[in-house]
Amino acid sequence: MMLMRVIAAFALLVPGAALAQARAAQPVTVEVIAIGEIDAPATYLTMSASWSVEGTNQAAADKAKLAKLAEVLKVLADAGVPNSAITELPADDPLRITTAPKDLLGIEETADAATADAATKPAEPSWTAGDGKSIRVTSMAQAAAVRTALDRISVTLSQPEAHLDDQAAVYRQAKVLALRNARLDGDAYAREMGMRVLRVSKISETGNNIMLPGFQEKMQRLMGAGPDGMKELFKSRPGTVHVEAAVVVEFVVAL
Repeated sequence: MMLMRVIAAFALLVPGAALAQARAAQPVTVEVIAIGEIDAPATYLTMSASWSVEGTNQAAADKAKLAKLAEVLKVLADAGVPNSAITELPADDPLRITTAPKDLLGIEETADAATADAATKPAEPSWTAGDGKSIRVTSMAQAAAVRTALDRISVTLSQPEAHLDDQAAVYRQAKVLALRNARLDGDAYAREMGMRVLRVSKISETGNNIMLPGFQEKMQRLMGAGPDGMKELFKSRPGTVHVEAAVVVEFVVAL
């Protein structure tokens, strides 16, 4: 009789144990935000050059401006910059100054403290004329050479701005890198739980929060980076274009 009771109790326990084991073996999902970053070498770089000259009247200032332009073009040609790589600045660019009297531009005339005969002195320049060009170069080395050459003739040059011919292609490469990083994180989660990744159930570039996944991931890194790390997050290497892409990947993991 006792044996029958034990057998009956065991029969009742076996389904419960099997159910508990089945529940433990159920797959779970892991959602990962990952980012891919690439510092792509620039296809070309642009710089803005500007200069100003003076003259005793408008005609003299305009003539001096043309002479300065010829000097600038010669220096650029000697530095290996073709005419096709030299273009006009936008008309509203602050580096581009029109010809105007100096007093209208807020430039004070230099007072002559001496008592020399004014009739024998050359007329003080009273007009100023400015101009500028956008210069396209192919490397940081060429940009440095152009800067050195233009410095010698008192031409101001902006810092090089890097560009890519096909930024969309580099962006796709960053997406692939983001997916690889997501898989590394997914494997790490699964391994820690004694599981393995079965499949990817979802990939999203928009996420499901108010913030885009890239911005969300960046904010998380900022919070843990500290002051010095924050500077590095927004720093790009000279001569490169920083491209990044973020994705949200949902993995299914199980025993």
